[in-house]
Amino acid sequence: MAKGLRPLDPDRAEQAKSALVTLSRQTPELFKTHAKDPTSEALPLIWENWDDFLKKNEATVRAAQAVDTKTLGGLQQSLIQLGATCLDCHEKYRKIKN
Repeated sequence: MAKGLRPLDPDRAEQAKSALVTLSRQTPELFKTHAKDPTSEALPLIWENWDDFLKKNEATVRAAQAVDTKTLGGLQQSLIQLGATCLDCHEKYRKIKN
């Protein structure tokens, strides 16, 4: 819908928004235990800067809650803002693949 490939369906957009909010709220729990999996893309910096990680996650939760599901322009703009919060965390706490 955000790409304009199908008409905006506010009910479906709201369902997707709800899923984004739920998943973003669950993120800290996924990282509560330090990753020892060699295939993990998480940097140890997450656990060294846990409070900052939580702060960045909270920004993502707020951005997910603010997703506008009523208009196409609002949906597109709010998803850009959500993506920026995701990127802010990933750039700092995720291994870059070569």
